[in-house]
Amino acid sequence: MLHGFGSNLFSVAIGFDRIVCGGEEGVIRIWNFSQALEIEQRVRSLRGIRLENRMRRRKLQTEMSAKGGQGGQCSVAAKKNQMNSDKNSWHNKRRTEGDEEREAGSFLWADQGALLVEAHSDVALADLGDLSVPNPAWIKLIYRFPNEEEYKVVDMPLVIAQFLSAWAETAKAGSLVVNPKPCWDREIFLPRDPPKIAFSHTEFKRIDEGSTLTMNLWQGKPVQKCYRISREFQAHLKKAVQTYGEFSCTTFDAMAAHVWRSWVKALDVKPLDYELRLTFSVNARAKLKNPRLNDGFYGNALCVACTTSTVSRLIDGCLAETVHLVHEARLGVSEDYLRSTIDYIDLHRPKRLEFGGKLTVTQWTRFAIYESADFGWGKPIYAGPIDLTPTPQVCVFLPEGGETEASGAMVLCICLPECACHRFRELLLSHGFK
Repeated sequence: MLHGFGSNLFSVAIGFDRIVCGGEEGVIRIWNFSQALEIEQRVRSLRGIRLENRMRRRKLQTEMSAKGGQGGQCSVAAKKNQMNSDKNSWHNKRRTEGDEEREAGSFLWADQGALLVEAHSDVALADLGDLSVPNPAWIKLIYRFPNEEEYKVVDMPLVIAQFLSAWAETAKAGSLVVNPKPCWDREIFLPRDPPKIAFSHTEFKRIDEGSTLTMNLWQGKPVQKCYRISREFQAHLKKAVQTYGEFSCTTFDAMAAHVWRSWVKALDVKPLDYELRLTFSVNARAKLKNPRLNDGFYGNALCVACTTSTVSRLIDGCLAETVHLVHEARLGVSEDYLRSTIDYIDLHRPKRLEFGGKLTVTQWTRFAIYESADFGWGKPIYAGPIDLTPTPQVCVFLPEGGETEASGAMVLCICLPECACHRFRELLLSHGFK
């Protein structure tokens, strides 16, 4: 995420178990936050004990001062001894608590807590280009650990959004804010015994690439392209589909179908009778009824939906037909479908990602990261993935950030060979829908 404006920009990147900050003088720092909240709660408890001991000591001092006199010397001496004993005990306790508090404050536990990485860069802000859209060139500013795997778009569970929100609210409130309380109810997603696979789950099946799609996409080095899609364009597209299709659809249904058709046409996929796949994630949280998923569950709760179509049906058919395919696939994700998916993966876990004849659309437009990441000095300019080229058959719908966020526009990021970019742009932004 990029915060600030003008020459006062700095970046914050949130990973599964660490935070990367880049700011003044090109310095990059990384914080691991895996146990930060638990440590903070322990520190608060220890501070309460310290305050209680301090008040008890003051009370003893007040009582001794009030009594005074020689006649009470033995009694006073006994109380002094008791106070000294308490004081020594308190100092011992304070030393232990102080040590732990210092550990908590800097997160320096043995083999845990913060891993700090400091680096310098001579890259100027002017060299970063347009800060409102992702740029693969930014990758060099993000520290990677040795042998670290490439980033995957799906590897962003809700814990990041929850932590980011809690971190921002804590920064603004000046005290720890955690709402909802994080929980890890993974047992809800255990496979059934015996398993019950009730659907075909084409989304996970290996399909040998019998078309030119993959070859056309990978033959030249894919380039990442981003397009701003205005609220008005989205509304016009949706209205056109509903006029000819005579069914209700969402903006996502219409946009996913339109992008799929434009992408296939721009890549000039052959043969025409080859069956292609479109996959996309559906939020499964609301689908779970028995039992319900706790609001604080911070893992992924996504189910992959899939629809198929031949090349000829995509390029020669009407847009409303393709939108209907997406619409039906999205509505088909039920609790039964989710349970069947869990059982299928348990029995036939894919060994690798399958890209045969496939485009995957990921929607982040409803991911409230811009609201969550306001630390008191404004919303980020950009928050999202940086480089899609390692998985060029993935398309991402991002909300537009910065001052224009309220416009309702989205940023569409997709990968194409250079020779297909112009054709794709023409098809995507054309208002002549059919």
